[in-house]
Amino acid sequence: MVGMGRLLIQLIRTGSRFCKSPKFWLVRKMGRLFRIFVVVTLAVVLLVCALQVQLDYPRPVQAAQGKATETSTAGQWDALKPTKALKLIHIPGTDSSKIDAWGEAKGYWSYEKTGAVAAADSQEFDSHNNSELQPFARLSAEVRNRYDWFMVVRHPVERIVSQCASLLSKRLSQVSEANINQFLQGILNGTQLLDAEAESIRPMMDQVDTSVVQHIVRYERLNEDLPKLLQFYNLSLEALPEVQKLETHPKLWPATLQMIYQKFSEDFVHFNYSMADPQDASLTSTEPPESLTSTVLATTATTVATETTQAATFFGMSLPSLPWRTQKELKFIHITKTGGSAIENWAKSHGLLWGRFHVEYRAPGRKGSPWHHPFPELPSELRHRYDWFMVVRNPVERVVSEYYCPWTGTKTPETDNEDAFNKFVQSSLDGSRWLHWGSFQAMSDYLDATSVQHILHFESLAKDLARLLPQYGISFDSLPRTNVAQNRKFNAGNLWPQTLKLIRANYSADFENFNYTCRRCPD
Repeated sequence: MVGMGRLLIQLIRTGSRFCKSPKFWLVRKMGRLFRIFVVVTLAVVLLVCALQVQLDYPRPVQAAQGKATETSTAGQWDALKPTKALKLIHIPGTDSSKIDAWGEAKGYWSYEKTGAVAAADSQEFDSHNNSELQPFARLSAEVRNRYDWFMVVRHPVERIVSQCASLLSKRLSQVSEANINQFLQGILNGTQLLDAEAESIRPMMDQVDTSVVQHIVRYERLNEDLPKLLQFYNLSLEALPEVQKLETHPKLWPATLQMIYQKFSEDFVHFNYSMADPQDASLTSTEPPESLTSTVLATTATTVATETTQAATFFGMSLPSLPWRTQKELKFIHITKTGGSAIENWAKSHGLLWGRFHVEYRAPGRKGSPWHHPFPELPSELRHRYDWFMVVRNPVERVVSEYYCPWTGTKTPETDNEDAFNKFVQSSLDGSRWLHWGSFQAMSDYLDATSVQHILHFESLAKDLARLLPQYGISFDSLPRTNVAQNRKFNAGNLWPQTLKLIRANYSADFENFNYTCRRCPD
C-alpha cells in the first residue's frame, strides 16, 4: 500500500515538470489536491490497521463474564487478587471445627458486629442452630456479599458415615456393621434422627450460593490445598492444624449405599465424587449417574457466571499458581444414539456450532462420519482449547437404538423379525461387521483425562442440560427430539442371552465408568 502511494506521488511529480507554463495552472492545482488526497487516504488506512491490531490483541476479561482470562503480566493478574476478607462456612463431618477454632484464635473468621442488624447476623451465623433453612441462607444478603467464603467438602459416603458413627458412639460402646447400617438407614429415612442433629447431615450443596464467591476445597487434599488458598488471601499459616485423617468403617450394605446416593445425589454430582464406597474403590474410578462432572475437575476449577455478575469459584486441587481459572468455550462430543442430533440442532438454532456444525471437530483420514470419531483422536491443541460435554446412555438401550438408526439399513420387511434383530447386533459386536458412522463405538473410547469433559446422562438429559448450560452463560428451555424411530417392534427384552453376553463384554468399561447395569445379562 505504501509502495503504491509512493509510485503515485512520483508520477504526479514527473507530470508536474511538464506543466510549468502558466496555461497549465489548473493542472498544477489539481495535482496538489490529488497529492493531499493520497496522503490523507494513506493516513486513514494506517490508522485503521493500527486500531484493528489493537482490537485483536488478547486482553483480560472479567471472570464474571464466564470467559477465559489469558494474560501474563503482573499488572493484569492484579485484577484477580482478592479484595474481600475470607470467611469459613462450616460443614459438619469435614473437620471444619479444627479450621474454625484455628481461624477464630487468629481473628480470621470473626467479623465486626455493630447495631441491631449485626446482632441478627451474629445469630444467623451460628451454623449449628436447628432450622428448616440451610445455614448459609440464614445469613443476610449484606453479610453474604461482604466477604469471600470457603467450605470443605468430603466424599458423601465418608462424611455421612463419620457423622453417624459419632452420633452412634454416644449411644453404643462399640459400632458394628449391623448397627451402623441400621442406624444409617434410620437416619436417612427420618426415623432415627433427632431434630437437634438435623444440621449435621444436610447435603453439602445446601451451602452453595452462586451469587457470591465460594471457594470449595476437598477434604481428601485439605492439608495441601488449604495453605494454598490461605496464602492467596495473605493469611498466616502459623500453627495451621493437620486436619485430614484416614478412617475405616464397617462395610456398608447395598441398601444403605443406595439410600445415601438418593439423599446426597447433588453432592456426588456437583463435587465430582464417585458413587462408590471410597474404601472399596478409588474416588475417581467411576462417574455417578445424572452427573454433570468433569473427569479433570479435581485438578482444575470452574467459575460460574451469575445474574449478579459475581462468580462462585470452585477451588481446584492441584493448581500451580492461582486458586481458580475461568471457563473456556463449551463444545459438544457426539456419541451415536445419545440424543446428539437433537443437541446439535438445538445449538444451531441458538447460534452455537456444536458437533457436525463445528468445523474443527474432525478426525482427518478416518473412515465414516468425521464427527463420531473417538475424542482422543482430535489434535491435542483442539482438545485443550475448549471445555467439552458428552451424553452417555445405558449400553443395552443404546444398542437397541442403533438397530433402528435410519443409516444402518435395518428397517426393511426382510429384517423385521427377532432373529434378524439379534444377528444384526451380534455381527456388529463380534467384529464381523464394519462399524460405520461410529455406530457401536464404546462410549469410554471418548474419554480423555487431560481435558475438561462434562458427562451427561441420556436418561436425565433435559435436567442435566438445564444444570450445565447456564454455567457457560447459555440459556436452556427444552430439547426437541429428532431421529425418533416410530413403531419400534423390538426392545431390550427381545435380546437373546448370547447377544446380552456380547453387549456386556464389549461395553464392560461403559457399564463400570458410567454406573450402568445389565440386569438380564447372563453370569
